[in-house]
Amino acid sequence: MANNHQISLEAIKLGTQNFSNSNCIGEGRFWKLYEGEVADDNGRTPIVAKRWNRKSSQRYIRFLTELDTLSWLKDERIVALVGYCSEMDENIIVYKHASNGRLDKHLGDPSLTWRKRLKIGIDVANGLKFLHRRGKIPRVHRNIKSGSILLDGDWNAKISNFEFIATNDYLSRAEHVIDDISCDSLGYMDQYQDYPELTYRSDIYSLGVVLIEMLCGRLAWGEGCENHYLSLGPLAVEHYNSKGNIDEMIFKGTKEQIALESLTTYLTIALKCLSFDWDRPEASDVAMQLNKALKFQVSFDTFI
Repeated sequence: MANNHQISLEAIKLGTQNFSNSNCIGEGRFWKLYEGEVADDNGRTPIVAKRWNRKSSQRYIRFLTELDTLSWLKDERIVALVGYCSEMDENIIVYKHASNGRLDKHLGDPSLTWRKRLKIGIDVANGLKFLHRRGKIPRVHRNIKSGSILLDGDWNAKISNFEFIATNDYLSRAEHVIDDISCDSLGYMDQYQDYPELTYRSDIYSLGVVLIEMLCGRLAWGEGCENHYLSLGPLAVEHYNSKGNIDEMIFKGTKEQIALESLTTYLTIALKCLSFDWDRPEASDVAMQLNKALKFQVSFDTFI
């Protein structure tokens, strides 16, 4: 593990008001997120502290997995590591704060314009391209969802939540994470009932679900959803196959903004991400098509 900046538990408690509920901005199965700030050489830095649940039997290995990953993963589309704390039976990872929070909190917000949504999709696709091609051994995130995508003050997307990351070599041993993740992740998972191991093509499926979420303005696993096949991804595919479009599902808050060519390009690549495993594009292909969709949109906006 690379050397990291250790931050004292006292400093994190002080910066998060002793892990106050009012500072809690999210949670997963093994952790809670707290916003706050810590002192550094430049004054005080806004941070998010990921505090792992001490009662979880897996918390230490998940903590180490994520910390080790963020120690060597350096990319503008990956959340930036500030430091960590491992004392008094606490395991905490400290990120640079992303002031606009998680993508899942903005899906139904009309102020998140279509062009912003396109740029977020491009960022995430490029982040996965970096992850899948990093070094000689590709890494697989295995928990891509809108709740794992953080947005900075300029709406640039940062991928987070690396506790389930693995290499293809590791995945070949058929290790799976289905029993370990929260139920709201199931809508992002690739045919999880039949194929419990998750590969890089599963990351592409998850990306496709996030793209559909941004188009439709709602979460994949909505209230009352009982199984994967009733979640947003499969519903969008079924709707498209039966009607040739998903116009009725598009978020009304941005629908009138979208140029037809931009929509067609975006929807085509999103649905390819949701297709059979062997027919899915690579992350670089997704980024390329989303850039085309953005260019169509910019051209359209210029002439209206």
